[in-house]
Amino acid sequence: MSIEDFMVHPATLQKPTGEFIQTLSGEATPVYEEFETLMAFQPRADRMRTSEGTEVGYVSIGDWMGWGYADVDFGSWSRIVWEDRVFDIVGPPRPMENHRTGVISHNELDLQLVGDPEDQS
Repeated sequence: MSIEDFMVHPATLQKPTGEFIQTLSGEATPVYEEFETLMAFQPRADRMRTSEGTEVGYVSIGDWMGWGYADVDFGSWSRIVWEDRVFDIVGPPRPMENHRTGVISHNELDLQLVGDPEDQS
């Protein structure tokens, strides 16, 4: 069974366009371009990944892990909407290689739960 077999949850990747709109309260809100994809999600039991932190020089701080397809352009300023949750992507996505084939098979993401879709509008 591969990680792709677990990527069954429809999610919306929201990438910032660089434009902003003004809300009724006067706040500037970013405008996002949306892309549909399938992903896998899991809440993180621990908040530190110490072995990875020493290998790549950082320790992830996300509350959740996410896995997405290798051909999806996840950016660290993007966010993901899944069901009633909105996540910020914490740090750069990590392309993960299939060690048997040498091909990038998927992206691993550190996610921070930031609210629900109604909170973000």
